[in-house]
Amino acid sequence: MKDFPSKRGDKGWESFDYTLERDCLSFMYYWQSREHRNPSEQRTSALEQGLGVAEMEAARNVILEELEGKGVSEKKIQKQTVSLMAASFRWILQLHKDVPKAARFYSEGLDFSINVCSLRWAELQSGSLKVALVHSPNEQQQATQKGYSSLLSFTVNDMNNTVTKLMALGAELDGPIKYEVHGKGEDLLRESGIPYAIVRPCALTEEPAGANLILDQGDNITVL
Repeated sequence: MKDFPSKRGDKGWESFDYTLERDCLSFMYYWQSREHRNPSEQRTSALEQGLGVAEMEAARNVILEELEGKGVSEKKIQKQTVSLMAASFRWILQLHKDVPKAARFYSEGLDFSINVCSLRWAELQSGSLKVALVHSPNEQQQATQKGYSSLLSFTVNDMNNTVTKLMALGAELDGPIKYEVHGKGEDLLRESGIPYAIVRPCALTEEPAGANLILDQGDNITVL
């Protein structure tokens, strides 16, 4: 952005690094967003594009404040800068072709709460963990070329029901589910060719022992 230095003194200017090409492009979108009324699709779109390319943390924070409605007022607020020794974790960033679909996957499948969601940007939260979703038409190609991709690990109360929900939302298993206690033995049994049946009455842990059971298709177990 050739006229970046000429914008010195404009709101938010000091948060962008003019030596970084991505920050210059981000400031251009940020500056364009202020030409549109608030709220409007044009303003939101410009801010989301700026957020997607911003490199400096300060630049992303300024744009996020605008997206969340905290930066609408033109009143200048004096800020005090405090230097911290340790880094503060912000979020995990993922690229997706369909951001609303990905947000629905986390929300309905893993009970994440949605803080912000649009066609190009979403922020979801589960406890202290935040996941940011950014629109990218070629997310797999970019992840391969740049060498980054996120792998998330979750602990769930009901494995079977959670997997069923996630698969209904578009997830795919990359192999059989392995249980920590029985996984190795079950793998050997599967490879042996011997007819077998595996029963995991996980829902009956509070039932008295010795009861007669009727096993039906799926996970249906009836106590007699």
